[in-house]
Amino acid sequence: MAGGREYDSEKFRELLLHIAIQSEDDPDFGATKLNKIMFFADFLSYKLYDLSITGSMYQKLEHGPAPKNLLAEQDLLFSAGRAVVQTRDFDGYRQKRLIALDDASLKLFEPNEIDLVNGLVNEYQGFGATRISKLTHQVVMGWRAADLNQTIPYETVFVLSPSQPTLSQVKRAHELAFAK
Repeated sequence: MAGGREYDSEKFRELLLHIAIQSEDDPDFGATKLNKIMFFADFLSYKLYDLSITGSMYQKLEHGPAPKNLLAEQDLLFSAGRAVVQTRDFDGYRQKRLIALDDASLKLFEPNEIDLVNGLVNEYQGFGATRISKLTHQVVMGWRAADLNQTIPYETVFVLSPSQPTLSQVKRAHELAFAK
């Protein structure tokens, strides 16, 4: 269980489709932004409502947090013919963009969950991969305290800060997040 909820694979896939649909007109939308919106949606839902949206576990990657199960879940969408990935050159980088071929089923979601996700999609409209990655590096203490490929505990959402943390704050976040 992560984020106060059992992992819901179906809900995770429907959320991927929903975010892709909502981001169709955002030229900056690619794999990095998808990872970050999923992360923010689950972690902010946990902070606000004591439950993540999907129950997915997130890990620290070099460019920020990402769902551990993203590739496997995308593969299920691809094999079902519900989505594809479009790879293109964008601003000097290779952008991998999830394209929904099917509508997302929103019946699995509470209205506040969809409102939260739509708000995040709107808020990060125009953020490129570099900008949204830098944002997660600055404000996500769980990402900062974790080692590469380590799971980021949901409880670290309560240690978000827009300012540069002190070394003692990073150490304390690490203690809280990874205490057994």
